[in-house]
Amino acid sequence: MIALADLAIELIHVRGVLEFIGLDVEGPVTVWTDNKAAYDLCHRFTSAQNSRHVDRKLFKMRELRGLGVVDVRHVRTEDNPADIFTKILSRQVFEKHRATIMNLDARHTFDRSKQLAAAAGDSAAPRASRFRVSDPHG
Repeated sequence: MIALADLAIELIHVRGVLEFIGLDVEGPVTVWTDNKAAYDLCHRFTSAQNSRHVDRKLFKMRELRGLGVVDVRHVRTEDNPADIFTKILSRQVFEKHRATIMNLDARHTFDRSKQLAAAAGDSAAPRASRFRVSDPHG
């Protein structure tokens, strides 16, 4: 929540700089969070006992949201490429985010054994037999 409020305040400053140099920025500043608790605290008007330590930032976020200056939205792990750096993901989600971050075609997947086989000009089966270790006792 604290990071979300700091981000919103920083983006409002950047918006002010852009308007100062003559660019017209329309609409509220949109901030995204993957923290459902922070999102809920911004959108409800009650405070839980455990959230008292963030009350100042919480009230600032609620104030900015109420004025229409900031739009707080929630992003799911499946849609948040930054989660590749901070969470253990399923293979499908990992490959989706990797493709996004590396600017690859979303349908592009890496199968290392097929790439190696194609680069060597042969199939993976003969390569595996080259590395077979024989049993010294048999």
